Amino acid sequence: MTTEIHRRKANNLFQENEVYCCILDDWLPISELAGISWYCRAQDPITGHLRCCERATLEMSSSLSDYELWLLTVGVAVPLKDYTVPHKYKLLWYRMGLNAPNIPEGRTILPHFVDASDGICVYSAIQFNAVEIKKAVQLLAKNMHVTMAFLPKESENLVKTLVKKTWECSYFGLSKSICNEVLPKNGVVLKLIGAFDDIESGVVAFANPETIAAIL
Repeated sequence: MTTEIHRRKANNLFQENEVYCCILDDWLPISELAGISWYCRAQDPITGHLRCCERATLEMSSSLSDYELWLLTVGVAVPLKDYTVPHKYKLLWYRMGLNAPNIPEGRTILPHFVDASDGICVYSAIQFNAVEIKKAVQLLAKNMHVTMAFLPKESENLVKTLVKKTWECSYFGLSKSICNEVLPKNGVVLKLIGAFDDIESGVVAFANPETIAAIL
């Protein structure tokens, strides 16, 4: 059974923990951090994630004008231990991956490839429409290295820079590199909450206090 969606807002996540517990030392050099959580009880976490993400994107879109949804993606194309892959084939495998059913359709940033011990890591980004939110949520639930963000429309160059720089994912499922670049530019980073047998599930939006205050 799915209950109604609840919302909580906090102007300082380093002092208030009803939305999400954040420790200042983990976020430096970011010293101001606010957030909103949308959460509900559902028959399974993915249902709660989807319903809350739909509500969150609707409320953010109505409050923040000229913003777009982005997925910052990381995937492993081919294990290096098994293959020596000529560079000209890397893009082919990447595009095959983008055609998978669970990848939202949208404008794609040219990928950046990094050779790593566990394979060829492919960094890219997709700007997608809210009608594709179900695919985005399913991807987020399966891969903690994928990040969803709500960014001002003039942010494409920022996203391209992030893709070239690449990013890490911390133990709590958020990339400090992404937050350091996105939040000072009035962007919003989204994180799913609730998994397995948790009673409640939903999504948390992280941003600077001014941006969170603008979300009605």
